Amino acid sequence: MPTLTIEQAYEIGLQNMRAGRPADAESMFRQILIYRPDHPDALHMLGLLAHRAGHAAPAIELFRRAIAGNPRAAAYHANLALALATMGQVDPAIEEFRKAIELQPDLAEAHFNLGLLLKSEGKAEDAILSYRNALAHQPDFPDALNNLANTLLEHGQIAEATDLLRRALVLRPDFPEAAGNLENARQMQEQYDKAIAAKAGGESSPTSDTGEAAAE
Repeated sequence: MPTLTIEQAYEIGLQNMRAGRPADAESMFRQILIYRPDHPDALHMLGLLAHRAGHAAPAIELFRRAIAGNPRAAAYHANLALALATMGQVDPAIEEFRKAIELQPDLAEAHFNLGLLLKSEGKAEDAILSYRNALAHQPDFPDALNNLANTLLEHGQIAEATDLLRRALVLRPDFPEAAGNLENARQMQEQYDKAIAAKAGGESSPTSDTGEAAAE
């Protein structure tokens, strides 16, 4: 480390992450903290490594330390939110996703993940808005298309849901969830069409009047 600058060491750590060498990446980021204990990016990357390894609690602590050093980094808040959600801390996770979006409104993944949490809390309309926001910033987002469609289906909006699911399958042909939802949409449309046809066929003809029969 003494022969490297902090910037060089950080870049090596990133290269190790991209190459699938998490242990080497962690070692490099921890060496940076020896010289710069408050280095936000190194703390953030260590948090990511911890979270990916299934260690949510240490990840939360590392993300919080990173945010203390750089509170305006949207990715720090978004990744803290993911770790909080993993621990079942839904309300704090929603708050962190909102902070991330406030800092970087075009962060499609944050909008999408916020939608997931809102849906899990029974706030379907808010979830729909979040999925739409994700797609506004990233139209080719198959998971957002599928989740928005699935939520719309629950509210009887079959036509739009069908269109969204077809778009998702064009983007990701091997997408069993979207294919299953599309089949559900088809069946719902068939049932709706049959109900309309049955109602039309069973309607009574109008009577001549609504009064009592005239007396002889």
